[in-house]
Order: sequence, then structure tokens, then C-alpha cells
Amino acid sequence: MKSRMKDRAVAFIKFKRKHPRLVMAVLVFLVIPVIASGVLGYEMKADVSVTIPTVVIDYDNSGFSETYLQYIEESEYFHIIKYAESQEQMEDLIYRGQAYAGVIIPEDFEKDML
Repeated sequence: MKSRMKDRAVAFIKFKRKHPRLVMAVLVFLVIPVIASGVLGYEMKADVSVTIPTVVIDYDNSGFSETYLQYIEESEYFHIIKYAESQEQMEDLIYRGQAYAGVIIPEDFEKDML
């Protein structure tokens, strides 16, 4: 078994010396991206944030904005902790670490979306 491995290693080294550009091209375009994608995918699968504390300001107060906020609330990723009255209040909650995200729905949101 060891001799077969040694023979393959010697054959690879000879091939690499004879065709260095081909070996590098295969490494750069095939082997490295596949390995990097696998490592990144494995590392990121467990780091998905859930229930992010979110502050909302709804300047539109339309049916469309209520539906939009309902989708946010039903999402497993966001948790609306407060409906703020001003942007300063929203910023204060974020700076104090009580919220990590803010959603501002501007006036005429429904009209703009239609």
C-alpha cells in the first residue's frame, strides 16, 4: 500500500514538472473553489441569526404597511420590540443595544409601491 502511494506521488511530481500550468489551472479553478465553498458553507450554517430585536417607525399607517409589518413580525428572523415615535428614539434603542435593526416606513409608502 505504501509503495503504491509513493509511486502515485512520484508520478504526480513528474506530471507537475512536465505540465505546471495545467496543474495550477486545475488547482485555481476547480480544487480551491470547491474546498473554499465547502468550508464556508459548513462554517456559516450554524451562524444564522434568529429573532433579531427590531424597532419600527411607520409614517404611512396604511393597510399595505400593516401587511408588510405583519410579514416582518411573522418572520423567524425578526422580532419587533417597539414601535418608535421618532428616529431619535429608534437610534437611542439601537445605541443602547436593546435593538439591532430598525425599519422606517416612509409616508406614501403604499402609493410608491403601487
